Amino acid sequence: MLMRQPMKNIVLGSVLFCLGGVQTLGAQTPQDIAQAAIANVQTQANPTVSQQNPALPSAKDPQVATTPDLGSKSADAKLEEEIKTLKKMDRKNKPRQFAADLFEYRQPMTSATDGGISEDYVLGTGDRLQLNVFGSATFETPVQVDGKGDLAIPKVGVVKVAGLTLKKAKAAVQRIVSGQFSKTDVDLQVIKLREVRISVLGEVYKPGTYLVSSLSSVLNILGLTGGPNTSGSYRDIRIVRGGKVVDRIDLYPLRGEGLGNLNVALQSGDVVFVPLASGKVLLEGAFRRVTQQRSIDLLTEDLKKADVALDQLSEKAKLRTEKEESIKIAESKLTNPKLTPEDESKILGEIKTLKKQLNELAPQKSNDLRIEVDPMGKISKNTLSSTDDPEWWIQWDQYGVIPRMEFELKNGESLSALIRWAGGIDEAYDSGIYTRRYQDPQNQWMTQTFSLSTAFKATLQAGDVLTALPKNSAKAASVQVEGHIRIPGPYAPEKGLRVGDLIKNNQLLLPTTYLARAEITRTSLNKVSTFLSFDVSKAVAGDPTHNLLLEERDVVRFYSNEDLRFTRYVRLSGPLSRAGLYAYLEGMRASDLIFRAGLLYPQANKYRAELSRVNIADSSGNQGSTVIPLKLDQLISTESQSPVGLKDDALNPLLQPEDVIALFEVPSFRYHRSVVIRGQVQRPGEYVFDKDRITLSDVIARSGGLTDKAFAPGAVFLRGARIIAQIEGLESSSLDPLALGIPDIFRRLSEVKRDPTTGVLQSNPVRFGVSNLANKRLVVDFEKALQGDRQADIPLEDGDEIVIPELTTAAYVIGEVASPFTIYQLGDRSDRIRVIDAIKKAGMYTRNADTSNIRLLKANGQIIDNIAPFGLWTHWTYMGPGDTVIIPPRYAINSSWLQDLTALTNLALIYKVINP
Repeated sequence: MLMRQPMKNIVLGSVLFCLGGVQTLGAQTPQDIAQAAIANVQTQANPTVSQQNPALPSAKDPQVATTPDLGSKSADAKLEEEIKTLKKMDRKNKPRQFAADLFEYRQPMTSATDGGISEDYVLGTGDRLQLNVFGSATFETPVQVDGKGDLAIPKVGVVKVAGLTLKKAKAAVQRIVSGQFSKTDVDLQVIKLREVRISVLGEVYKPGTYLVSSLSSVLNILGLTGGPNTSGSYRDIRIVRGGKVVDRIDLYPLRGEGLGNLNVALQSGDVVFVPLASGKVLLEGAFRRVTQQRSIDLLTEDLKKADVALDQLSEKAKLRTEKEESIKIAESKLTNPKLTPEDESKILGEIKTLKKQLNELAPQKSNDLRIEVDPMGKISKNTLSSTDDPEWWIQWDQYGVIPRMEFELKNGESLSALIRWAGGIDEAYDSGIYTRRYQDPQNQWMTQTFSLSTAFKATLQAGDVLTALPKNSAKAASVQVEGHIRIPGPYAPEKGLRVGDLIKNNQLLLPTTYLARAEITRTSLNKVSTFLSFDVSKAVAGDPTHNLLLEERDVVRFYSNEDLRFTRYVRLSGPLSRAGLYAYLEGMRASDLIFRAGLLYPQANKYRAELSRVNIADSSGNQGSTVIPLKLDQLISTESQSPVGLKDDALNPLLQPEDVIALFEVPSFRYHRSVVIRGQVQRPGEYVFDKDRITLSDVIARSGGLTDKAFAPGAVFLRGARIIAQIEGLESSSLDPLALGIPDIFRRLSEVKRDPTTGVLQSNPVRFGVSNLANKRLVVDFEKALQGDRQADIPLEDGDEIVIPELTTAAYVIGEVASPFTIYQLGDRSDRIRVIDAIKKAGMYTRNADTSNIRLLKANGQIIDNIAPFGLWTHWTYMGPGDTVIIPPRYAINSSWLQDLTALTNLALIYKVINP
């Protein structure tokens, strides 16, 4: 008959226990138990290997190097995660327990000592020591107390030390060594403590047997198990030895006052037993340790009551954090070098919007009394509460979330002792009224109310709930003064105290305090608030209408003169080092703002600027702008002078709020204008303009002329993207064909069909896989330019680039022919071949060839369009070195060859020049 699963667990666990194993009771599968048993048998078979808890690694010899398993978590880390999970499940919907924080963190122990053991330590089997002998004989050696309790000292003998203190053991070793060597001294130190096997049972999170050092305290050992669970006792922890209780430990004196003796000498085989707690009492309210704990514990029942409230409290902070993270992410995108100008502009706009939203979510200033509304339109209660009150009180007062903690009650223990463990009463918030809820013999809940003087006579029992009711606020018996005054804070409300007397007696006013108005918010005991206002100057003068009588819980708020003024600005834009927004100051002139904005950039126009001023609104409310021209050269500060004495309002006008001064730039400013020429010239490189107008032939002449290998008909002239923007979307007929260059060539190559009715070419902008914006070539007849043709010898612009390729004798046929990518070697640069003859040599057209739209791409970048019927014009045109015939398809495109177009056409002529 098959053995059932639970029975297997019991049998395997029993076998493990008989083998002296250390399997913890937390193992739930037979595989876990079996692996632990196998590891334990292997350990016993090899006495040099320390026996240990498979879930808790014992202390290793510090002299033995171990290699951690980097592929998985350590056994101790896994156990710690398991204990955390058990704690979370066990504490769910339960109040916190006093002294539970002693076991919040597990710290695995070590047996290494570094020699720091007291001489009162009692040696036993397994202790490792370091023996140092010096004098007539000098040597040192590690020794270990063996199973008989002896130390075997090489070349000296054996001495029994088990049961002796370290001091007495040292004397015993001194005697035996002195018998062998005269005039010698002995030093004996413990370098590794013996390990003892302790069982932890009862109400703990991970009961089992643990291998620990001999000096481990009960607190250390309990910490390895996670400590007592919510049912376990913190006040009656028992040490069981040989079936008898030899000691009992109460953790409350340790946690509450740092007292109590936990240094019980544990022996191998001892049992630490945590029984069920005998009786528990729940404390709520203004007890010091209860309020110091987290009043909202995410694992307790408090969460159910305060979940929504706390979400409202933190919604604004959450939104601010989200906006800040979004800004960081957006700013990181700006560092991408491949970012297009359009994308950059979009990201900058997004960052500006996010920063505006973040500014709206900023914390309110002290003089901003608006009530915050969350994104759902709900009013946040905590904006009505004073921030001086602690969080636990606000949560209780606004949301009914009571700070609570569970305490264990010993038999015969009085209420005074319980209050002692709770840290006493928080007098600032204690109302002096206490309630006790308890169950009578018929299990009916009863309530008892008493004061502090009679509290000590109250008798408590398990299950009682004791509540220290708080005051309405710590400031309930005070007058709170806030705002723009010298000393804000609470003040004692003396009988008959009036607001004017409070101001004068405490000298509260500042020079900038607003005297025409202040306010009092008066709150009654039932939390009904009343608003009062008064004139500060009249209250100080004793006017009875304004010198109001103060009451407890009044909040008096003062304001500043600045609260009635908008911050005013002026702005400066243009090519300056610190252009931007500046605070407006009375008496500031245009030259002053320009000076503050820093140095003018070299491209700045130093002679003219403009000041824009907002006009006074007319009867219809419209506001325009007045523009005032400025002579900038008279307003600029230099190293030798500054126009501080220029008070002429026409030349250096006084500024007004919202004025804007705009500086301008010199058009097309450059330090140097230059062109670059590369390839087959005598001196390739960059050439700076030496005059206003420089032509193509000028720069080629300065470069030493063409080399013998130069191929002028295939030269490439590249110009900036601004030319591309000008010709984008225009028909070729509207511009000079020589100005259109490669962009227009590829646009026309994309026009694969003509509309049969209108004759308009139908284009496919991605037909040849080449972007117009990626090509900046202009069609230029270099041969004519070098021969002196003034029309072909075009003037150069800053940034132009000229590439003179090496001589080629190749012509190309690509596209829908029997042998695409055909290359024909002509004799020399003067040889020619007709297009139709080249197509014939390529095997003629395929069935998919569009013979009515053949293109001839010349080496200089020009294109010959096939506009005659049946392609007769193109067919009988001559092609020379560097020219390419392109036969497009009629239907589906095989993009594999079209995407390589630039590599096979005349652009290949300059490949070795651009990519040497």
